[in-house]
Amino acid sequence: MDYGKLLEAVQELDFIPDPKTADAAVKAVLGILASAMEENLAREFTESLPGPLTYDRLRGHQARPLEINADRYIGHLAAHFRLPEEQARLLITKTLALAKEQAEKAELKQIIYTLEQDLGSPKSP
Repeated sequence: MDYGKLLEAVQELDFIPDPKTADAAVKAVLGILASAMEENLAREFTESLPGPLTYDRLRGHQARPLEINADRYIGHLAAHFRLPEEQARLLITKTLALAKEQAEKAELKQIIYTLEQDLGSPKSP
């Protein structure tokens, strides 16, 4: 999937008003995910993503992984984008589903699948 199609898919959510917001939302969702992974896995993950979703852009100089759970993930995005928690959950699950399609390594797919389950998304592995 190219980056433009990824943004279009996220912009299908009625609370994402424009491409600029979609861009920021995708980078935030995937940046948090990459920040929760060990460095080598985060590098592999970002290599499977399109265009501007690079390791440096999503994780940068972070020395160690962040601890993340579904509630923190939702809370952070809800606060950052001023969304109700249910909309933040929808944004995360849609973006993760698209990222999981891009992930090549089984371990990455499992991490995303587990997070989807924690978020209450009935996605298949």
